[in-house]
Amino acid sequence: MPPFAAGWHDRGVARAWLWTGRLARLCGAVGWSRRCFWRAVQRCPGAAVALASLAHERAAAGQGRAARGWQRRAVAAAPQVAAHHYNLGYLLEQAGRPAAAEAAFRQALQRAPALDLAWYGLGLVLQRQGRLAEARAALTENTRLQPFSPHGWVALATVCREQGQQAEADRLVAHLHGFEPQVARRLRQAWHGDTAQAVPGRGAA
Repeated sequence: MPPFAAGWHDRGVARAWLWTGRLARLCGAVGWSRRCFWRAVQRCPGAAVALASLAHERAAAGQGRAARGWQRRAVAAAPQVAAHHYNLGYLLEQAGRPAAAEAAFRQALQRAPALDLAWYGLGLVLQRQGRLAEARAALTENTRLQPFSPHGWVALATVCREQGQQAEADRLVAHLHGFEPQVARRLRQAWHGDTAQAVPGRGAA
């Protein structure tokens, strides 16, 4: 088989393994899906989607270090894809590495300035670093892009409160109450010493 034909064949086989792995994951066959993604990478080491899928599988299994390794390979294979940078940032954020996560989120935003999840993640890791003014700016952009998701509003109100701007924080919670009253109530309870979870979770892109 000519070299160019072999390359097309390998990519085709890798794509078939990738779709088989996705189907297996939808069916709950996690072990089989992982083997399929691995076979896709064996056929085509630069298959970024398969690499990212392996990262997802490892993260779901609680294997954070392995997940970050696979996700870095996905970034290297397709650096132009904003979602790969965002997912790496998310994994680094979960690992308690806010500075590294910040860099990944900024890489994602360079490629996709309207990626609201990356603005949200950036706001959270800036908040964790004590850079509240920058965090507030990032979370404000998140709420502009995603006005009906509670996550950004909760985080933005919390940052305002940490800045000592309780009136602005209360205004944001009142706005949140208009479309997510239960979340707004939980946040008010958390501010008054309640142990309920205030910030709803969010996942990878």
